[in-house]
Amino acid sequence: MSGEPNAAYAVDQFRDEQAEVERLKKQAIFLATQEDAALREVGLLDDGALLDIGCGPGFVAGRLVASRPGLTVTGVDRDATLIARATEAVPGARFVQGVAHELPFADDQFDGAMSRLVFRHLPNVTASLREARRVVRPGGRLVLVDTDDDALLLHPSPAGFREVLAARQETAQRRGANPFIGRELTTHLRTAGFEDIRLSLINISTVMIGAPAFAKIVLAPIADGVDEDLATPETVKAAAGALGAWSREPVFGLTTAFVASGVSPKV
Repeated sequence: MSGEPNAAYAVDQFRDEQAEVERLKKQAIFLATQEDAALREVGLLDDGALLDIGCGPGFVAGRLVASRPGLTVTGVDRDATLIARATEAVPGARFVQGVAHELPFADDQFDGAMSRLVFRHLPNVTASLREARRVVRPGGRLVLVDTDDDALLLHPSPAGFREVLAARQETAQRRGANPFIGRELTTHLRTAGFEDIRLSLINISTVMIGAPAFAKIVLAPIADGVDEDLATPETVKAAAGALGAWSREPVFGLTTAFVASGVSPKV
């Protein structure tokens, strides 16, 4: 995702861009086994031409290239810096700069497509799904992986966390994003005309990966990208500090990722 001033998500919105890239890498690693199983369950193709929409630094594209040798992966992202990173990191795939609502590809160019943790940030979901359907051949499957902030459970909740999370959600919504899109994925796919809708769920918890890792890959983004009229930098800093302390205690956290897919209809 790009560094446009009003983007709901962009790596350069973070105070430490490299730390955010590392968070994305750890996220991809920690979720790899469960995510790969869910992708197979909803029908992600094993061979053919696959488009990765919002590919970021290419961590997931690299995993797919390594685990599914029959795939030819093309990644697209509007952030030129991330495209450069991905191109260097994953020589077995192709990466192109572009945006989800105006994909720079021909009609029916791909056998399938996926988009991971991207659609929650898009202000133009309908147009982006229309474009995905355009570039995926009839009979090809689109897979969407995303989250829903209401699926987050914490016990106890870190001091100030809920207030800052609400501020970050409102910040995102001001930019047209939807932090609660997980519950809507199957509806969006049906509305866009996709068929044979499938859904799988991935649960991520502190029991599975430990509280420090959970805090790092799931909760840490609340500390960046919050409009200051909604939460002051001091408030955000205090909540981030409380989150760090929380992760060192015997706590519980759980969130759910939604993996939904649909088939582009045959004409």
